[in-house]
Formats: sequence, C-alpha cells, structure tokens
Amino acid sequence: MSRSMRCIALAALPLMLAACGNRDRSAEQPAEASTAAALQQTQAMLASAPLAKPAVSSSSARSAQMPRATYAGYAGLRFGTDEAAFRKQWEGTLSEGAPAPGSTCKQWTPMQGAKPEGDVRFMFEGGRFVRYDVTAGDRTAPGGGKIGMSAEQIMALYPSAQRQPQKYDPDAFELRAVGDEGAVVLFELGKDGKVTRWRVGLPPQIDYVEGCG
Repeated sequence: MSRSMRCIALAALPLMLAACGNRDRSAEQPAEASTAAALQQTQAMLASAPLAKPAVSSSSARSAQMPRATYAGYAGLRFGTDEAAFRKQWEGTLSEGAPAPGSTCKQWTPMQGAKPEGDVRFMFEGGRFVRYDVTAGDRTAPGGGKIGMSAEQIMALYPSAQRQPQKYDPDAFELRAVGDEGAVVLFELGKDGKVTRWRVGLPPQIDYVEGCG
C-alpha cells in the first residue's frame, strides 16, 4: 500500500468507529425505552393497588364492636335518660323487667334473638336510667378494669378505690371508686381476689346489693 493510501485509511478510521458506535447506540435505545416503559407500568400498578390491612384478632374485633362503658352511661345513653328515650335509642331488643310492688326500680336486659345477652343489665328507678351491671365477658369498665383482674391490678388503675366487705360472703369483698360526673364504679371480687363482676351507676342505686331485689 502506498503512503498516500495509508494516510487516507488512517483518516477514515475515526469516521468508521463513530459509525459503529452510532449503530450500537441505536440498537440499545429500543431496549432502554422498553425497560423504562415496563418500570413506569409497574410503578403505576403499585400506586393504584389497595394497601393491605393488618390482621385483627377476633378478640380485638369483639372489643371494637362492644358498646363503650363510661362514667356518664353506656353506649352513648347517659344516666338520667328516661325509659322512653332509652328504648328508642337502643339499637336492639330489650327484655323489660317489671318493678316489684311498691317500687319503681326495674332492670332491662339486651336480647340476642330470643335469648338474653346475659352479661349486661340496665337499672331504672323513677323512670330514669341510673346504673348498669356487667356480670361476664371481657367488657372494659371506665378506667380500664375488667373481670378476672386481681385486686392489685384494680388498685393500680383506681388508687383511690375503697375496700369494703361483701354483704353475703365473708371471704369476698368489693372495691369502690368514685369517677367522673358523680358516678361510681364498683368491682366485686371473690375469695381468690379476682374480679367476678362490676357495675357503674349513681348513688344511691350503685350500692343496691340485690339490684332491684
């Protein structure tokens, strides 16, 4: 090859390399575009997908569904509500007990179908809602107390609670604490020192040991 031909070949080499590079980049561009489109599609799918809800235990679900017990009343029905208004606002059927002769005290029980719900009762006297009793289950009293708790646990939650004897059982006792709005919460404890039932209400009805008996 003559010297002039070698010069021409060397001069043309950068152009040939540049052309090859352009062809390589042209081949890569469709692949890059395809990858970017797939990424955008995935991001869109993730953004539109509903968030997974955390699992809720059956006991937590039951607690969330239970009406709220407060010092003011139960399930939004305040102490002092008259019988007609209570009956109208209660979402469900009530078994309405009649008062004893010469008394205006009566107790109502929520129903589940044809059977009493069994673990809560409402007391009325003088035509007004004055107390509710919880005798079973895992309902929470205002302040945090529950059936099954020990006396120590109750005292930790209600430091001002007063201990008093149970009228009919010398081995049992009660813990009585004054709450908000003049209401009282009273826990009955067995000889094992555990809560067996509790109630919330206004004086003097909160201290009726036999209920309306």
